[in-house]
Amino acid sequence: MTPSRRLKREVINMVTNELSNFAEHVVSSMPEHIEIRSVSAYAVLRAGLNHLEDRAKTYDNADGERSMAKTVAMFNTCFDKDITETQGWQFMEMLKMVRSAQGNFRLDNFEDGAAYSALAGESASKSSTGNVTPK
Repeated sequence: MTPSRRLKREVINMVTNELSNFAEHVVSSMPEHIEIRSVSAYAVLRAGLNHLEDRAKTYDNADGERSMAKTVAMFNTCFDKDITETQGWQFMEMLKMVRSAQGNFRLDNFEDGAAYSALAGESASKSSTGNVTPK
């Protein structure tokens, strides 16, 4: 092994060990139980909106989360199906519903579910043929 490869290997091992030690420290510092306080529906909706805005910055564009149309098109092509963008968002809602019923409570499931519901509603309104029922 060349000296530069040996040095790289030593650096990688050192960094790996440091990260492992840090992770062990973080985990050992965490409380065994975290108290869950109740949250309001408004807080869940606000958090869902914040997730949409954050994902817009991270993944898509200034208009917000817009990855489902491409995802559904790829799915339809790969599996010879014909689901709609709205159904794609509804699928994600169902995923979050199932996750929320399994294991420990995770508020994130409900926040994301609210965001996916909003995206499904937006998508459905765009594909509507004008048959919109008033409030």
